[in-house]
Amino acid sequence: MARVQSRDPLQKFRFHAEAYLNDGTDGLKYTDESGAQAGFNSITVPELTIEAVEYKEGTDTYKRRYPGAPTWSDTITLSRGVAKRDTVFYSWIVDKVLGGLEYRADMTIYHFHRDGNKDISKARLYTCYEAFPARVKLADDLDATGSDVSLQEIDINYEWAELTAAS
Repeated sequence: MARVQSRDPLQKFRFHAEAYLNDGTDGLKYTDESGAQAGFNSITVPELTIEAVEYKEGTDTYKRRYPGAPTWSDTITLSRGVAKRDTVFYSWIVDKVLGGLEYRADMTIYHFHRDGNKDISKARLYTCYEAFPARVKLADDLDATGSDVSLQEIDINYEWAELTAAS
């Protein structure tokens, strides 16, 4: 009997991210004249933490722990290779945030299953709402002795996040 592929764990290198600014324009997709699109090298996913609250009544011997207020991690980091004409991260923070324009975006991170068909293999969606850039590193530090690809990074703060599992 064949193994059910849908029970396989998700591979962490199959993902895609999109962000659309709340004014309806494209936030993070970079497209050059040929229509090519740059992807991301790595993305940190949202993290939810619930603080433990301790409580002790007068007659109890031990303290009891209860779930406290939930909090989302305040930042996710996206990184990708530096491309010659790619200034999307820089433009987002300078033109939109510092320029006083609409700068918040709803960002969706797609985590794909291994079957290769991106239309039907979206296994999980992480959606970060009301996201905005907090830090942009335009490129790696320059080093004449290195041979690595230069990466740019952007830290994005967001208000809340949501996980949606595909059916």
